[in-house]
Amino acid sequence: MSPTIHRHTPTVAAVDARRLPVRAIAYYHRTLSKNPAQARVNRQAYDGAGRVIAQWDPRLWALAETDATVPANQTSVYSLSGEILASTSVDAGWRVNLPTESGRSLGSWDSRGSQSRFEYDALLRPVATFEQAAGESERCAERLSYADASPAAAASNLCGQLIRHDDPAGSHRVHEASLSGGILQQSRRFLSQDTLPDWPQAESQRDELLEPGGGAVTCQQYSALGDPLQQTDAKGHRQRFAYTSAGQLHGTWLLLAGQAESDEQVLLSAIRYNAFNQVETETAGNGVVTTTRYSPVDGRLEHLLARKADGTCLQDLTYTYDPVGNILSIRDDAQLVRHFKNQRIEPVSTYCYDTLYQLIEATGRESAAVAQGIGLPKLQPTSDPNQFTNYTQTFSYDAGGNLTTQRHVGAQSYTREMQVAAHSNRSVVKDEGDLATAFDANGNLQQLQPGQALKWDLRNQLRQVTPVERAEAANDDEVYVYDGGGQRLRKIRSTQARSVTHRAEVRYLPGLELRTNTATGETLQVISVSAGRSGVRVLHWEPDQGPPEGMDNNQLRYSLSDHLGSSTLELDQQARLISQEGFYPYGGTAWWTGRNATEASYKTIRYSGKERDATGLYYYGFRYYAPWLNRWINPDPAGDIDGLNLYRMVRNNPVTLKDAMGLSPDDEVYHKYEAIKKTSIILYETRQEAAQFLYSKKGTITYGIFAAVVREVAADIGGIAGGMIGTLAAPGPGTVAGGLIGKEGTKKIIPPYNLVPDTAMSKKIEAASQSTSQKISSFLTHTFSVKNLVTTFTEKGADKALNYGLGFGVEAAASTAMPVSVPFMGISKGIKELNHAKKITKQDFIQELILAIDSAEASIEKINSDMSEGFKTHGRQFNYPGDPFNVNTWSGPSTTREFGVRVKDGVHTKTWIRQSRYEHYYAKAKTELAGLKALVNTHSKGFTYKL
Repeated sequence: MSPTIHRHTPTVAAVDARRLPVRAIAYYHRTLSKNPAQARVNRQAYDGAGRVIAQWDPRLWALAETDATVPANQTSVYSLSGEILASTSVDAGWRVNLPTESGRSLGSWDSRGSQSRFEYDALLRPVATFEQAAGESERCAERLSYADASPAAAASNLCGQLIRHDDPAGSHRVHEASLSGGILQQSRRFLSQDTLPDWPQAESQRDELLEPGGGAVTCQQYSALGDPLQQTDAKGHRQRFAYTSAGQLHGTWLLLAGQAESDEQVLLSAIRYNAFNQVETETAGNGVVTTTRYSPVDGRLEHLLARKADGTCLQDLTYTYDPVGNILSIRDDAQLVRHFKNQRIEPVSTYCYDTLYQLIEATGRESAAVAQGIGLPKLQPTSDPNQFTNYTQTFSYDAGGNLTTQRHVGAQSYTREMQVAAHSNRSVVKDEGDLATAFDANGNLQQLQPGQALKWDLRNQLRQVTPVERAEAANDDEVYVYDGGGQRLRKIRSTQARSVTHRAEVRYLPGLELRTNTATGETLQVISVSAGRSGVRVLHWEPDQGPPEGMDNNQLRYSLSDHLGSSTLELDQQARLISQEGFYPYGGTAWWTGRNATEASYKTIRYSGKERDATGLYYYGFRYYAPWLNRWINPDPAGDIDGLNLYRMVRNNPVTLKDAMGLSPDDEVYHKYEAIKKTSIILYETRQEAAQFLYSKKGTITYGIFAAVVREVAADIGGIAGGMIGTLAAPGPGTVAGGLIGKEGTKKIIPPYNLVPDTAMSKKIEAASQSTSQKISSFLTHTFSVKNLVTTFTEKGADKALNYGLGFGVEAAASTAMPVSVPFMGISKGIKELNHAKKITKQDFIQELILAIDSAEASIEKINSDMSEGFKTHGRQFNYPGDPFNVNTWSGPSTTREFGVRVKDGVHTKTWIRQSRYEHYYAKAKTELAGLKALVNTHSKGFTYKL
């Protein structure tokens, strides 16, 4: 795609008299043409208190301008205290919440007629959750019990902690905890029936609903810093981990139940990290060495290489990018160029994007026997690798980001058109369903395909899929059961064969899957271990049963992945190929080879490292994804955290961006929390540095230096928070469709000015979020120093670059609406180096500072709105032990109950975000913002903030 289509496509932000952003305009081009770019307007409306009460995406806003009956994508009604009482979404329906004086939810109602209510104890800890469907009686869905302050509880570090949680899947118990709050021993007992429970109050009566026995017990050990050292699963298999002095993973080992200590197997070793905590090399237990290379300019992955111990190349991926970080091509030089049916088939995929960074074209290779539909293509034997052909896919989207047309040219060419609802983002395949009945009132899809019904529980979690419906006999169906946090713990598939019902079940436990199948009599244990880039799954059959013919018991299957975590190769303990798979950009399987059909059938982890169910759906943790539809099958449970289109998959950029849990790319809840956490520090530093200049006797500051600083600021904005806003505006400088990119990605957009003083800006970005820090390279160390002076610019050329850089930098700062930190400390180092620098006055600086304050305030309030909704949607009580290194919070080994959300702060690590701590950082940010406003009031002429 020619880069010229991106010319004259800025992002423009409009603010009202209160300086609140009311419009964000992006310009859309699909191909280069003489026609002007199409303006896409995102609109927001506010109440008198400056809170967002209505939002429109470009599609609905364009309709609303000529038709007043067109609804907003989302509206909100607030209480006097600022709590959201009611919200309405064209995708997810309406929801009403009744908060208590303490801010806890007393009850909620939704557009399906469902209602929930919550009970709390004297300490405001939740003790019961009741749910009621329309026309049905109320039932108790959850009960929670807490430990007292008895000596027995104290000995197990459980005083005040949640020790029993009866949820829709059964009962979860905590038996012992560490001083740092890690669970040392826990157990899970499942319900004896597949139906949803109605938990009685008496504990003995609750036990009667459970399967007999003590349940599945899992034990963990932790270091003094809280790092997991060892885990023994419910079947006695032990995983062991070791770390470097810097806290980085050093190695992983596995000992199967019944084996001697000398039989412990190394799964991962010889890990080497670079200065930015990125893994450069690692060695798997089968001898495969994986090496990665990152760009020294922007930290992007450039090369991914995997070799066997004898040097045989298994994977040799080379990535190319456009200036803002979109992947343009992926080439695998471990695969040969082949010829089939008069075609030259190269192992390379290419990608093209429109000006909003949506994928519009993809090329690659596919199986010559691939078939249209939701099923996997026919398995090809590894001995016959020539059954490939080239394909080209093109995608078209409407102004709301909905896929409208997908064209496939390849082994079997087809065109799939989608029918989109007039006033929402609900859509179905054209001629395959009636939009009026295709979704329930909460936006949940009702049919996977014609004749395949979907059922949802009251929490909008997929409860049942019916692949085969029979009028006079039992249906084939698949039932899903979740715990109180919404994570799937059971999958039960029932099929009919000659009037016999066969049942295949999977139970998910920490580090272990228990799989049974009455049709085959199989009882399989799958031990899952995260071992760097090579995820390991061990297939263990009971000794009296044994594995299927042609397979070994305790088979280790090492999975090599690509940049998205998709399982592309499976290897055994000797590094021999078990299976290999390639994917279309939106997750469908393009080709699949294996040495043995039986072995290959045991592969369940595929695209993006997620499990593919027999229905063809991928389970992501909070939602199910349909790769043939290129979208989710129900609205985002976290609301508009990833935009106003609640069905859109990773902003229609599936090659570059990855969704970890079915909520948003790169787990933006965590990054938004980190942004607020660091904002108060950035604002404080800005206030101190600005005050130093404004109170000094110096009346001007070097314009050339300031231009470079503003460019630094814009890069800071883009690097820290390119994707944290998400819904505020369409893509702008510093974003890849709103996704997180590195600081250097922004600087490729903003014209360079090489005289950049030595500042702490790169450190601020690195501290702001782990995801961003991974994209910063050692290039910063060499670039941001006074030694790199302007030597190639003429005076006139430098002048032009300075003016354009400043103008673009300020525009970037305003349009992305993020906090601005002006690093004045150390600027004096470079002032002497400029002989022809322009000057700006203190009043010029005040005007820029006002813009920065307004941008920061809009950003803070938007993030706070998203975070508040996230706490309401996914907030849970959890055990918080305090910080043993903080005398202000640590009160001994007993823990307290906190309210928060569970998120991922890295590729493999999960953590809790406490609502109380978040509110603390939010208050600090608001205080520092008020201090900046007061500074402006003191020095401004003709402008005053209301404090």
